[in-house]
Amino acid sequence: MRERLTSGLVEDVPKPLEIICGVGKTALTLIEDQYGTGFPAFEPGMRSLGMHNRHHAETTGDAGAALTEALDLEPPDVELARTAGYVHDLTQGRGRGTDERESAEWAESRLLRRRLSPVKARIARVAVESTLPTFDDDGLSGQAVDTMEFASLIEELVAKSVATGDLSTLHTPVGPLEAHLLYGEIMGLEVFDVPDMEKFVEFTRKQAVLVNRHKYPLGQLAERLLATHKAQVIRYVEHVHAQALRGDLDSWNRIIAQDKAFYRNPDMRLG
Repeated sequence: MRERLTSGLVEDVPKPLEIICGVGKTALTLIEDQYGTGFPAFEPGMRSLGMHNRHHAETTGDAGAALTEALDLEPPDVELARTAGYVHDLTQGRGRGTDERESAEWAESRLLRRRLSPVKARIARVAVESTLPTFDDDGLSGQAVDTMEFASLIEELVAKSVATGDLSTLHTPVGPLEAHLLYGEIMGLEVFDVPDMEKFVEFTRKQAVLVNRHKYPLGQLAERLLATHKAQVIRYVEHVHAQALRGDLDSWNRIIAQDKAFYRNPDMRLG
């Protein structure tokens, strides 16, 4: 650590990277304790959530960091993206908008308390706020990042990286499983509890719309780095919707087992 003289005393001042990484690690610990580990072990927390758990926080932050690295941002800004991704769903259950705002305020206040510069702490706050989802009649239609104004190019790129990272598993083999666990979470249940299936057909319709129309905030860069199995996911999600319409999905366990089979082999035969 570097040292600073204050009133004749030697004071240790943490370096920016240490501050940012420390806050991110604290957030992951809190999320795991509260909401569980998530995929693949699904170790429980105080309230075990199928989607908004440590795995989702970690994948969001790590994807955000990978994108900012690809954009050639400096290491502190890469780690701000990672930490903002780790923090973005720290608050759960308070309501859409409130969850994101409180998570963003937690990130900014923790970074400032550890004496990160206000400009950098603001970047983290804005990045968390950028993940607020927006909806239309067909489901998830975008995120707050789509209409936000930014104080600098760095702030914009970090925010777009984190918002992109929030859906980083959408077009990957684990995406459909996470989506169905999110359905259970929306129904107010913990991971692998059996939800009421009354609204599941409509959920699968909206999911099919989402995987076809979603545009990542960072466009082609995100498509190249994150959407590793886009064609397979679209095919599978549309297949699940057709099954739901026909009434072929007679149990929640069957749906989850099928999702796990797709995760293991995204090119599996559907029929």
